[in-house]
Amino acid sequence: MTPATLKFKLSDWSNSKNILVPLRKSVFIEEQLVPEELEWDDWDNKAEHIIIIFNGTPIGCARLIFIDKIMRLERMAIIRSKRYQGFGSRLLFEIIRIARNKKIKKINISAQLQAMFFYQKIGFIAEGEIYNDAEIKHIKMTLIIR
Repeated sequence: MTPATLKFKLSDWSNSKNILVPLRKSVFIEEQLVPEELEWDDWDNKAEHIIIIFNGTPIGCARLIFIDKIMRLERMAIIRSKRYQGFGSRLLFEIIRIARNKKIKKINISAQLQAMFFYQKIGFIAEGEIYNDAEIKHIKMTLIIR
């Protein structure tokens, strides 16, 4: 039996759109019923994207937007069949490693409320009031990079 392989691919939209579209469509549009017109925007072309690949198959992704010394972490998703197996944490730790390498001081995320405790376990702090985005409850969260 071959050992499992876990890889991360950092890319731009034009080089990874063919992988990112099906991943995000599956999680956000089909599963969470986010309207398609809200899922795709100009930030995709301006952002870096990270893909988590398990045994040669893309299983998740996130969008990273860098402004000054702050990273906006957006569109983080793991496909349903791979959730609750540690892949989300591994992806988030890789994102934090990338932030440190780029000398980022803070990561901001608009977290879905149902994922708030996942981010809190990693060290994110909830800020402000709960709000709706695409009819899903969210809260702003921040991680200070040390």
